[in-house]
Formats: sequence, C-alpha cells, structure tokens
Amino acid sequence: MSKVNQWLEGELDWFDELSGRGFIRDQNNQLYFVHETAFEVPPKKFESNKKLKFKVYEDSSTKQVERVILK
Repeated sequence: MSKVNQWLEGELDWFDELSGRGFIRDQNNQLYFVHETAFEVPPKKFESNKKLKFKVYEDSSTKQVERVILK
C-alpha cells in the first residue's frame, strides 16, 4: 500500500461554517472534501474562489486534504 503526500493548488469552492466542511477545487477541476481542522487559518477567513495550496494524503483506498494554506 503506497502512501502519497502531495501539494496541489486550487481554490475554495464551497464551505459551510456551521458543519465545518466544504470542498476545494484543484486546477484540473477535481473536487476534494475538506474539514475545518485542515486549515492553517480559520476557514471563515477564506472566501469562495480564494487561491490556496493544499496537501493531499492518498493511499489505495482514500484521498483526504490534510492541510490548507493561502497561496
């Protein structure tokens, strides 16, 4: 089982402050689920379409956003 950590660039597509969940869209138009705990700064400081970098952890069974920073 290989594990990959990679940094991608994209933008915040949608985020619900109440649930603490949202989606990030990468440059290839792929969506990634994100939880508020992945953000370096509180996600309410981010606006939709704000450019950012995010780290994705991926293995054979899952992909998840681990960390999000402003670009």
